[in-house]
Amino acid sequence: MTKIGNIVSDGASNGFGNLFNVFTQYSQVDNKLPTLIVGYNKASEIIDNFSILKKEYNNGMLRWTFSKTERRSDYIKDLEIFKEYCMMQKVKGIKYIYIDIISYGYNRIKKLIHYINSNDKKLCFLTRNSNFIFIYSEKYNTIWGLSLTLCDYIGVDKQKVVNKIRKNKDNRFIQNIGIISEDFRKKIGENTHYLLPIYLYFE
Repeated sequence: MTKIGNIVSDGASNGFGNLFNVFTQYSQVDNKLPTLIVGYNKASEIIDNFSILKKEYNNGMLRWTFSKTERRSDYIKDLEIFKEYCMMQKVKGIKYIYIDIISYGYNRIKKLIHYINSNDKKLCFLTRNSNFIFIYSEKYNTIWGLSLTLCDYIGVDKQKVVNKIRKNKDNRFIQNIGIISEDFRKKIGENTHYLLPIYLYFE
């Protein structure tokens, strides 16, 4: 599984889950990913211009928290905040394209259908009322959104559209978005499309 961040800690790593690279030394971290330093002493040694009143540095990419034994409540809260921040960083670069089938030309629609039928591994999500479908490609770092209500409006049977997408074995439909934490879903708000790439981290 792709990691979403780094944690630097002297303590046992089994409490952090498998989403993070866990190190004992800051020199080991991948600086392209956000990093959380656990423990007051460790943070004060590593972070330049360290202040106990400041938890975030380097535009949020470097953070620290107390260890469990120092302040358990801060540790639990800060770890959850860090996890959400890392996930938001993961979705920042993802492109979202709304498929406006009314204004799309024939050639563009044809290319899109060709892609949907391709063997690129894709995640698909049908909203609860079946009025909208999202298709995510990790390869192209892109999510496409299609209004099935609009399909119906222009005379294209929405169930046939869904069945066509389902028919391709490389199009995987996800159902249980409940495995994604409620806090993160609230943070996403109406940007439902971001649940698809994040789903892979909760699986």
